[in-house]
Order: sequence, then structure tokens, then C-alpha cells
Amino acid sequence: LWKAAYTRGDPPKWERNARLIPFVRNIAGQEYDPAAARVVNYGEVLGPSLHFRADGTFSEVVPGARACPKDYEVFVESGGL
Repeated sequence: LWKAAYTRGDPPKWERNARLIPFVRNIAGQEYDPAAARVVNYGEVLGPSLHFRADGTFSEVVPGARACPKDYEVFVESGGL
């Protein structure tokens, strides 16, 4: 997983929830498959025994753009807790 990190604004809800139970080490992140244009978003609520997951696809907003940061649209196809 790529580590999920926020850079602006209030901490996201998953980050706030992770702090409610200090003895549980939750992880959150994204997994990308560029060849298939697939993405998985994963976050733990009570460790791996209770987690959320969202699966979908992604595409470039401006195809072929080489400058960073690069924008992508993500389309969620399924998810659950």
C-alpha cells in the first residue's frame, strides 16, 4: 500500500477515528495497478479485523500530461466495511 497522507485542511475522518483507540495500530493507504488502471483504497478501523475497502478505476484528467502534480479521476465501482 502507498501510505495515505493528507497535506491540507482538517484530518480526514479515518485519521480521527484511528486516534480513538490508541492501542490499535491502524493502517490506511492506496494500491495502484497502472497497467490495468485499477485502484484500491483501504483503511483499518480496528486493525485488519475491521476495515473498509473501495475498489475502482482511475484515469488521467489530462492524458499524457508530464508535469507534477498530475490529476486523476477515480471511479469507485465497489466498496464495503
